[in-house]
Amino acid sequence: MDHDIPLLKIEKLSLYQNMIRVLRDTDYMVIKTLFFLVFHISEESYFKEAWRNRTVDRSFGLWKEGCVIGLAIVRDTKLEYICIDPSQQGSGWGSFLLRYVLSVCPTIYLNPADDPILCRWYERHGFTLSNEEECSSSTHRCYVRHGYPTRSKTARKN
Repeated sequence: MDHDIPLLKIEKLSLYQNMIRVLRDTDYMVIKTLFFLVFHISEESYFKEAWRNRTVDRSFGLWKEGCVIGLAIVRDTKLEYICIDPSQQGSGWGSFLLRYVLSVCPTIYLNPADDPILCRWYERHGFTLSNEEECSSSTHRCYVRHGYPTRSKTARKN
């Protein structure tokens, strides 16, 4: 009986891993559809550029019951976009997908939207603010997550 618990955990992990896979060129239309459920149409040129220049083995789709519910587009060491279908948000899928990306790309950076809630979400996942610049209508931030120990004040607190 004691051996059933670890086995169930392994089976559950394996099931979840099958839900994430590398994004293929043939996924473009379904990924684009999901993207515009979350992002404004004004992001279209940025999306096209991110898709075209993505690092293929670091960009993933999250699939549930045969449908894409999340995407993560990575270019080199920059997380260009990550999002979850609005109908699936609040269920932990974003954290699940981000943790998977971080397991493949332990050192990565991003420029999040000017949203304090979103910035705190990234901070909970180990990102630290690296640079902040005030502009006329918004604040541009760069967050970094290192897969190795750093000498920053934040790293020493942990």
